[in-house]
Amino acid sequence: MKVSVQSTSPHEHTSPLLAVAVGLSKRLPAELHLLDRAAGGQLSLAMADLGGRSGATHLSYLPGGGRVLLVGTGRKGAPDMESVRRAAGRASATAQKFKCDRLWFLLPGSGRVEELAQGAAEGVQLGGYVFNRYQTMDPRPDTLKEAILICAPRQLKAATRGAAHGTVTGWAQAAVRDMVNTPAADWTPARFAQVASDAGKRHGFKVEVKSPAQLKKENFGGLLAVGSGSANLPRFIRMDYRRGKGAPVVLVGKGITFDTGGISLKPGADMDQMKGDMAGAAVVLAAMVAASRMKLPINLTGLICAAENMPSGTAYRPGDVVKAYGGRTIEVLNTDAEGRVVLADGLAYAQTLSPRLVIDLATLTGAIIIALGHHTAGVMGNDDALKAALMRSAKRTGEKLWVMPLDAEHTELVKSDIADVKNSAGRPAASSSAAAFLSTFVGDHPWAHLDIAGVDLEFKGTDYTPRGPSGFGARLLIDFLCNLR
Repeated sequence: MKVSVQSTSPHEHTSPLLAVAVGLSKRLPAELHLLDRAAGGQLSLAMADLGGRSGATHLSYLPGGGRVLLVGTGRKGAPDMESVRRAAGRASATAQKFKCDRLWFLLPGSGRVEELAQGAAEGVQLGGYVFNRYQTMDPRPDTLKEAILICAPRQLKAATRGAAHGTVTGWAQAAVRDMVNTPAADWTPARFAQVASDAGKRHGFKVEVKSPAQLKKENFGGLLAVGSGSANLPRFIRMDYRRGKGAPVVLVGKGITFDTGGISLKPGADMDQMKGDMAGAAVVLAAMVAASRMKLPINLTGLICAAENMPSGTAYRPGDVVKAYGGRTIEVLNTDAEGRVVLADGLAYAQTLSPRLVIDLATLTGAIIIALGHHTAGVMGNDDALKAALMRSAKRTGEKLWVMPLDAEHTELVKSDIADVKNSAGRPAASSSAAAFLSTFVGDHPWAHLDIAGVDLEFKGTDYTPRGPSGFGARLLIDFLCNLR
């Protein structure tokens, strides 16, 4: 979707739909008075009924054609970025509903204009998101091709900067949704590697893909074990973006392109959702592209551990001992705890890069859903400053994080009687013990682990997140990278 900014009056709009975010008030914004007069006062009447309540909307039809959508932010005074993001998302979804090709969105006259424009640019892309690639009989409408943010002349420069930023971050989150929505048959480890390679060529970062033969030669035992039961063999994808000084920030993504559970087979119900077990890796790829598009002044490396976890006569088994990259050994108690096994390779490999810091993202544990539900991800790690920085980014992007415990007691839980560590410590504190397992492959550098298993899917639909893959984490990571000091 094309997003642009114009300095004009809303009563001059030529769009099929003009959307306006309104706060907790019964008074119509001054910018709409001329339009209200042309509409016979119906906007003022609608505003009195609406009251600016969060999520409330009112659609008015104008004489001669055109529509005006009032969207409540639920805020008194100046709105914040999240409330505008939500309003823009609802407006964009409404535009798709009416099969509009263009949407005008009036930015609020008060508040931090650059942030509000960023939020609006993200919201219009995300709220109107449609994935209809596989629909041939009655495809969901995806007619919205352009969104124009309207602002006052004095706001134009700041709004343009914010919209440019939001265009990239909104794109990144939508790109993650596209990847996760794609069926696993069309998104194998080899396909993941090809898409990453193509993205590197297009956006100017280096991509190296390790083939199954190279993985065997270089002792990537975790990836090889998890992928051993599938005809679609694993890949390790390294992406390097260099535009700064010093050690690289390293992002590591779990890329299980389909997860049956392996020999420890999952129940059949909802197994279709396991095509999204590569959401963490999708976020890493989207963040790499965004960093390149924004020309961020940093050094960044992205690592994707891509494998398909299938049961077969060649699959790894409960009771096996796997030697991960770097030499540490893993006792496999449950082949459905495979994400941490492939991440062991990725995190151990990251140590060889002398990183500034490491962040991994993974749809890792069902236990995080029990703890935090479907709208908050867990963050664990060994560095309080890094966790605090991620929490600040989460607040700015509206992607909620909660710091979970990671203590010596959790590390004790993952010690094995016959190997260095075991890949399952049972149900108690399962999210923390999974993070403790990962911590044994990290070393001394700052590290944070984001367990996004509860937030990768949206089951009901929100203002800017339709039902389906959420794309959680893309905007959060990009914000973190933009604010590195």
